[in-house]
Amino acid sequence: MPVITIMVSSAGAGQLAESIAAGVRQRPGIVLLAGRVVPVTEAGAILQTCGAASAIVILVGSEADLAHAAFQLTEQHPELAVVRIAAHAGALAGDIFPDDLEKLIASACSLLRNGETHDMQGARSRELHYQLDQHKHQHRVLNMVMEWIDATFLLYLHRSTDAADDLPGLSVGRGTVEQLLATSCIEHGHEHDSHQQRLAAAAAARKVLGLLDEQVSPAEPLAILCSRLALCEEEIWALLLCLAPELDNRYQRVYGYFNDDLGRRNASLGLIAAMRGDGLDVRMALAASHRLFDWRLVHGADQEAPHADDPLRVDGTVLAWLYGNRTALLHDPQLRGAVRSASWPGARWLDAPDAAAPALAQGLDWIAGQARWLVLEGSDGSSWRALLETAALQHGKLLLRIPVAGLGDPAQCDARLLRLARAARLMGMLPVIDAGGEAAPPGHVLDRAIATFAELLTPAVLIVPDIGAAIGAFPVTAYRVLRRTCEQDGATVFAAAAQDAGLEIDATRLALLAAAYPLPFDGIERAMHLAAAQGAVGQPPAQQALLVGAACHAVASPQLPQFATRLAASFQLAELVLPPDRRQQIDELVAHVQHAGTVLATWGFGAQLPYGRGVAALFSGASGTGKTMAARAIGSALQRSVFAVDLSRVLSKYIGEMEKNLHVLFDEAEKAGAILLFDEADALFGKRSETRDAHDRYANIETAYLLQRIEAFSGLAILTTNFAQNLDRAFLRRLRFVIDFPAPGAADRERIWRQCMPAAAPLAGDIDWGYLARRIEISGGHIRQITLRAAFLAAAQGAPIGMGHLLQATRAEAVKLGMPALERELAEQVAAA
Repeated sequence: MPVITIMVSSAGAGQLAESIAAGVRQRPGIVLLAGRVVPVTEAGAILQTCGAASAIVILVGSEADLAHAAFQLTEQHPELAVVRIAAHAGALAGDIFPDDLEKLIASACSLLRNGETHDMQGARSRELHYQLDQHKHQHRVLNMVMEWIDATFLLYLHRSTDAADDLPGLSVGRGTVEQLLATSCIEHGHEHDSHQQRLAAAAAARKVLGLLDEQVSPAEPLAILCSRLALCEEEIWALLLCLAPELDNRYQRVYGYFNDDLGRRNASLGLIAAMRGDGLDVRMALAASHRLFDWRLVHGADQEAPHADDPLRVDGTVLAWLYGNRTALLHDPQLRGAVRSASWPGARWLDAPDAAAPALAQGLDWIAGQARWLVLEGSDGSSWRALLETAALQHGKLLLRIPVAGLGDPAQCDARLLRLARAARLMGMLPVIDAGGEAAPPGHVLDRAIATFAELLTPAVLIVPDIGAAIGAFPVTAYRVLRRTCEQDGATVFAAAAQDAGLEIDATRLALLAAAYPLPFDGIERAMHLAAAQGAVGQPPAQQALLVGAACHAVASPQLPQFATRLAASFQLAELVLPPDRRQQIDELVAHVQHAGTVLATWGFGAQLPYGRGVAALFSGASGTGKTMAARAIGSALQRSVFAVDLSRVLSKYIGEMEKNLHVLFDEAEKAGAILLFDEADALFGKRSETRDAHDRYANIETAYLLQRIEAFSGLAILTTNFAQNLDRAFLRRLRFVIDFPAPGAADRERIWRQCMPAAAPLAGDIDWGYLARRIEISGGHIRQITLRAAFLAAAQGAPIGMGHLLQATRAEAVKLGMPALERELAEQVAAA
């Protein structure tokens, strides 16, 4: 008999879908794809991954949600047989009876075997709309619980004796209570004497215990709660008695009578013990187990362990979950920020096969069902997360993703951890404490997380850069450590992420982006989505790369603009006009950054660098010789942003403030892969002076700190100065490149003159570029100012840019530069023209 593959997918992860999945698992000859209920948003990807083209997909949810999902699945996988079970929200909280499940599977197999059906209009279809008898699926267990509560209350009422002159409850008499409770018992054929009530209560108790077995009611929340939290019988009865006022308003009036106070309409610990018989034995049994209060299922007014007369309530989140809201435990208001609902990115970006995957699979099997910890250690936490997503999909596990930053301060941490452990148990999820961020997590948070999950006997996974931060909290034999040494190829990850976002960027640009922005997977995902949102899709590859680079920078270092200004990448290396040896040095500088990974990591030269692995360069030369232009061109070649440090934001009159600002500046630049440009660097890197007073002392301390940060910086830092002799000599050892930018010669000046004229600018035929280059000995920066001024003169006259405009603009520049001889000569030429 061939094996049948069935996927159960839900639009709301309802209890009905869980019940169907549980029934499918128990059927011989049937494989439940993914081993769990799959959200409709993941169904297509799982079918593609598992290669299950010919299978049965059972979709459960509202009609509006299922129609679109069914259409997409049949479009992508024509060989599928799709069964749609559309039901209202209340029905999704029920379970399925065996006879209904048999009919459903038989109909689905027939659909798969026959290949097609016909819809109302006679069109061919591979879909089936299956209708369930909704009424018999609702409230089965809770109705049985209420029958037991009625019998228990009547038994307690008949055991109690009231004096004739008492008025218990002040306004509710005994006869009213008997009427409230007896109606239900009469319907079930029970007499009112004490013996019969004991028999009725015992019979109802047996029925309730039978239904609260997870094997019998695999999708019933109350059965799941009692089984997975290992509640003893007395705890089950106590929980149900606390639940009574939530099930029916008449129980609130009855409790008012029992408590001798109509204002107290809930059970209390003392009342529960009295109703169960021997109050002392019941109290001791509840205290010995204490799971009701350990799991915060029931609490008093102050949510602490209650006294005998404290009114007890079922936790509101648990109550919502019992009523069928399957996401209530994760949407607990006390867990805001403590749970990541979305999957971690990167599961499809990893190199396959990954060396760590087999060890991870073995580790997950080792902790399954045991109070053990699997510790995933390493600086690359994002790849561990991606591997976990893949392993969870393959093993049919649901991950409860817990960012350690969301656990809060110590006052909140314990309560949140307990609720998270409770949600993991009840929903069958594997808790993952994610402490793999850049900042070291607080030690007390990890210690409390480990202690809480150990006390509650819950297996969990910890992602952490260094296990030393929490090693003391682990039990001796209850943890296993996996270390990840192989780093992912950044270009491969960027390529996969760009493809997922619908971008088309060539491999060379992706390699530059990956080297410039060593982002974690979630940062890469955000950057790609940001670039796509800004219109990158459909643009030329070069424009796409620019938008992705800007998005990567925005994601990586949001604080960098506080201390530096981003310079537009408006120049290319080909536009630099420099002597050949200086241009060769610029190309060599670019190569040092591009091939740092190969030389320092692969070839092992990084072991010889005790501090930072970055590149520091000094550009010196007169004003206008192209130092800042060269920095921008280098940024274009490396696909990195260039940030000019704003000294007004870095410097401070307060002692120690400048060091703090520099610390943020360098850290943010490293995260963003940005190039730092210190223009007029002698203002910051000046020579240290002899210490004569406190001002000199702190100035020297600031300079020394700057020396340390430049040496430790792992990126590219470019310093420019007009006066290299003013720099502290200690900086020279830390500079890998010192490039002098000379004043251009005549041939270079002519090239600069021509280059400063855009292709779209209208030019007259009388321009003598050779004369301008030979006679006017100025730098490229001044030439650019002259051509711009000449363009405005021509535009004002409505004429193309001619020699007269250039001479007039040059004369104005000569006056500004204090060159009287040149100014007089040009004045004569302008007058003659």
